[in-house]
Amino acid sequence: MQLTPNAVRILGSLVEKELTVPDTYPLTINSLVTAANQSTNRFPVMSLTANNVQQAINELKSEYRVVRMLPSGAGNRVDKYRHVLEDRFGLSRPEKAVLAILALRGPQTIAELRARTNRMHDFADNDGLEQVIDRLADPTLQPDLNEPTDAKQSGMLHMASSSGAVLARPEGYVRDWPSALVVRLERQPGQHEPRVMHLLGGPIDAATIAVESAGVSRTAGAGSAQAELVERIDALEALVAHLQADFDALRRELGA
Repeated sequence: MQLTPNAVRILGSLVEKELTVPDTYPLTINSLVTAANQSTNRFPVMSLTANNVQQAINELKSEYRVVRMLPSGAGNRVDKYRHVLEDRFGLSRPEKAVLAILALRGPQTIAELRARTNRMHDFADNDGLEQVIDRLADPTLQPDLNEPTDAKQSGMLHMASSSGAVLARPEGYVRDWPSALVVRLERQPGQHEPRVMHLLGGPIDAATIAVESAGVSRTAGAGSAQAELVERIDALEALVAHLQADFDALRRELGA
């Protein structure tokens, strides 16, 4: 796929809201405008109009067949939209979570991904996250049959779950992707860790994207001090996000 930036933002927003606020999913155009233009958990921050969102929806729905419309009527007062990444590519819930964060926030380190996917899927360790990235980066690797999936129309098997009904892939299930969905970027000067980036918009220039991921507009003569500071801020943001997730989980356990 070679999605426009607006379409990438809308697809990421659909996945995020499906996994974090399922009671309000699928989404209307107005809801998508709000989700796409959030000032938090987005990089870069965008200001899409309803017309921009509709154009992106048309691209995702007609050209790439990764979004479907639930027309008004039959309980819906207005048209609503949902993604079908699990049906189109056989993505598991952890794979969708990783792809959504990359689509919404750009290149991420492993630590950032693990902290920021927490509300969508709680990875037990970095190894599990690395395996998901490996599969998203290599179309020939087959899925982990033990991972939960939310597929609706792919011949999956229902199984019980404490978080609601999910589906399991039957034995022998095979998926075939035309190309990688993510790529591992080489570590750039001034960065302590390499990053991972989605390929929903097509091939990328690794060096340029890695610098943009830090939110730095750097000239050729700029030193590494600014990049080092941004890297430290990124690490602190990831740590705060992880601590916030732990705090929220503790509050839920205590019934707060």
